[in-house]
Amino acid sequence: MKIPGLAKLDWQNALRLRKVITKSPDKIEKLLDVMDDSQLAEIATIFGTQPQTIRVTLPGLVVSYKQWHPRVVKELKELEPYLANELRILQKGNDPRKADLIKRCQDALTCVQFVRKRIENHDLRNLRASLDEIRTRLYGLHEEMIGTGDTFPELIQLITTANERTDDLSPTDLRFIV
Repeated sequence: MKIPGLAKLDWQNALRLRKVITKSPDKIEKLLDVMDDSQLAEIATIFGTQPQTIRVTLPGLVVSYKQWHPRVVKELKELEPYLANELRILQKGNDPRKADLIKRCQDALTCVQFVRKRIENHDLRNLRASLDEIRTRLYGLHEEMIGTGDTFPELIQLITTANERTDDLSPTDLRFIV
């Protein structure tokens, strides 16, 4: 089993390998068994590391990814209904002071849904930036709620918890694939 076009040293190879890790993680061990030293050296060069590091690191990456992926999807899924419910509460009544708050809540919900769908589909492009964006929107929503004088202690606690959780979601041990 080989990655098509592995003879060429370019970033496309890195992207192919990332796809194998994220979409077919069980193939990695087989792939490592059939790779010769020159192919391993090419992959190591692409990722800016040593061949022996790649041989040792890839199986660990697969395990880490298999543990991380369902957890991050679950965390983001759990956040969505809370934001949706808060949005419904905010939209009740016709208070013009809540317009910016409603918009921020909608933005946060849309951002969470968009990032979750990408991660569910194993699309890890700009992952750290995406998680940072969620944190930024939640923080903005939090600040706006405090600023309006309306207190939503449950949502503020949820946002604080969500920010702490999304800090934990950045996969530091997956540095080669994100």
